[in-house]
Amino acid sequence: MTQPEHNRSESGWLTLSVVCLVSVLISLNMSTLNIALPTLARQFDATPSEASWLLLAFMVTNCALLIPFGRITDIVGQRPMYLWGLGVFIVAGFLCGLAPNVEVLIALRAVQAAASAVLLANGATLIHEAMPPSKLSHALGFYTASFSVAALIGPTLGGLVAEVGGWRWVFWFSIPLSVPAFFWGLWKLRGRPRRAQRPALDVTGNAILLVILVFATYAISRGADVGWSSPSILVPGALALVLVPVLVVVERRAAEPILSAEVLVGNGVGSIYLAGFLNGAARFPVVVVMGLYFQAVLEQSVVTAAVHLLPVPIGMIATATMLGQFAKRFDPRTLATAGSVVGLLGLVGVLVAALRVDWLMLPSLLVVGAGTGIFMGSNTTALLMALPEHSIGVGNAVRLMLQNVGNLLSVAVSLALIAGVLPRSQRDAVMQADASALSDGAASDLAPGFTAALAFLVGLSVLGVISCVSGRRSARTSEGVDHAPINAT
Repeated sequence: MTQPEHNRSESGWLTLSVVCLVSVLISLNMSTLNIALPTLARQFDATPSEASWLLLAFMVTNCALLIPFGRITDIVGQRPMYLWGLGVFIVAGFLCGLAPNVEVLIALRAVQAAASAVLLANGATLIHEAMPPSKLSHALGFYTASFSVAALIGPTLGGLVAEVGGWRWVFWFSIPLSVPAFFWGLWKLRGRPRRAQRPALDVTGNAILLVILVFATYAISRGADVGWSSPSILVPGALALVLVPVLVVVERRAAEPILSAEVLVGNGVGSIYLAGFLNGAARFPVVVVMGLYFQAVLEQSVVTAAVHLLPVPIGMIATATMLGQFAKRFDPRTLATAGSVVGLLGLVGVLVAALRVDWLMLPSLLVVGAGTGIFMGSNTTALLMALPEHSIGVGNAVRLMLQNVGNLLSVAVSLALIAGVLPRSQRDAVMQADASALSDGAASDLAPGFTAALAFLVGLSVLGVISCVSGRRSARTSEGVDHAPINAT
């Protein structure tokens, strides 16, 4: 039964506080590792592939488990599942700081990713369940901004922690935040109870998806290191491609498919997913790419590099917290399109700045963040409004999965492009951001690799803008009129 709007709003802000606090925790975990990746690579003497998998293991596991945990949540209920996920996330993070080698650390990062899949799959839907429609854009703006707050302090704090406290504290420093977050959730969190009619879990489809993601990511991340024609690259790459039609056949026969036709076709949902996939793939790798650029090419310290990345989260916070005001005048699809265009302009500026137009770098990173802040909250709002009520949970999980798949593959391709310009003997130094380990002139030779990676991200962003524009036009054509603006007051 739907709560009265007043009661729903009051309990909604309490739920929002819990979800935002947890999102800060998750984002801190990711943003500190992004900037501290070279420190960890040096500590464990990791190869480029091993260093890449410190990031990619988290992304692969997270992507593959979003849908299953969305289904399991419907079975056991949102609140217990969310709290269990948060507890596992905290414990796994503590154990990461005790890892004896890089292989164990990668495995523990995968455990953390599984827990984060529970948290992320339920974040926006908990807010949607708790908030009245008139407050949804405003609440989701704050939800988006909460990730940016952690991204704002995470790189700088992570850089300081890595230099002063050592690599273990990259994983431990957030414990003073994570433990209170758990007890705050235990006290205040409310959620949708489990369904009376329990949905089926598509075990086969999710297992095939996991295999596809692992094989595809392995092939992309290792291709530049061992050679694209190597059997160790061709075999998993081919298997990933072969399994795609198998997944399609399995999903057509599944009682509860990962991507149901109802979810994809209704109200232009497919175009919203495509826009999220492309824009996420274009924007989220920027911090990883530029963090390496500042340290490996410009030879900055980890702290200085972190400071130079601050404009991205600052821009996101500035625009995300204003979404409620924007939504008074524009519908979510229009705002998402505007955010996509702004982000594209920022990426073009970053690319030009990387060609040694140094003064343009920080303003361009600020514009990238501003566009991302507008796009993410607006695209999520558009999706939650377009989905049928009974499909909101799985529909949101699909959004996150596609967004993360784009991020995952884009990071893998970007890292391969960066390292691929150097001889194989020099590639360890790239992931470790150790300019002193490069031969004479090798640091400057890296510049074309970063230029190629940024050009790749710009291309994805162009496709993201096109998908937003075409999706908005299709929605207007099918309805005959624009969506009414959301009253966020």
